[in-house]
Amino acid sequence: MNEASQKDLSSRERPEDLLNEINRALKAGEIEKAEECCLKLRKLHSIEEASPEFEIVKRHCSHGDYGALQRFLQAYIAQRGKEGGILYLAAADSFMEVKEYSQALQFYQKFLHEGSYTPIEQIYLNMAFCLSSLSRLDDAIVCLEKARKIIPRKTTTLHYLSLLHKAKGDMQKAHALVMRALQIDPFNDDVRLELAKMEYSLNYVNESLLHLDMLISRQSHLVEALTLKGMIEYDQGEYEHSLNDLNKVLALKSDYLPACICLARTYRRLGRDDLADRLEKGVESVDLLDTTETSQIQ
Repeated sequence: MNEASQKDLSSRERPEDLLNEINRALKAGEIEKAEECCLKLRKLHSIEEASPEFEIVKRHCSHGDYGALQRFLQAYIAQRGKEGGILYLAAADSFMEVKEYSQALQFYQKFLHEGSYTPIEQIYLNMAFCLSSLSRLDDAIVCLEKARKIIPRKTTTLHYLSLLHKAKGDMQKAHALVMRALQIDPFNDDVRLELAKMEYSLNYVNESLLHLDMLISRQSHLVEALTLKGMIEYDQGEYEHSLNDLNKVLALKSDYLPACICLARTYRRLGRDDLADRLEKGVESVDLLDTTETSQIQ
């Protein structure tokens, strides 16, 4: 090869030129060309400030092109070794973003088994979310327990664990976990609302009301907190108090179904059938009015 050809090749393989070509190819939808330039860039230049490979992975995931993604990852990792395993994580996150949970799980597992990185608890949290979305609750709990071993006192993990045990019907265990989460982070109002719901379900009514009053005083989760308080007041026969709180809810969110249903029942108890009828007509699914579960926020 003569000197002029070598200079021309060198010019074409400058990092900035390769990056420009990758960006051009991605904009034009020429993914194979982008892959070719990306692999060449990583072979010739070890630069960290640009990550075109992540965009390529994301495009494959969003397009559902699983075969092309696999081919690109194999070529990339063959070139970069275990360091390239970070792309497994990028693929997993991208699949999770588009709700392809089975694919996401595969790549999280590849990252953990084949990568050279220390597992972080967020990966196990993401895996647990994927598994629970696939109705694999026991496997999701295993992942959360692994996350818990890494950071034992993380509110998010404990809260999520409590929700999974609740979904499995183990309310006592769920209650213990959500109480532990609130002890760690007493200002976490999401957890406090969940604890209020669980205590109502377990018939710990006074404890539930204390948590609800705290949320209401903070102007936090007002719709859910006032609705649940109105439901408790209805159950206790305090219909005027229930009416007051449920009307506050509808002033905030006029189409909130649990409040509409309970308010209709309250009006009927008070002999105000005209108002109850009007509310029932506004409820999209009138069948819900006859269920036994509408006295609780599930």
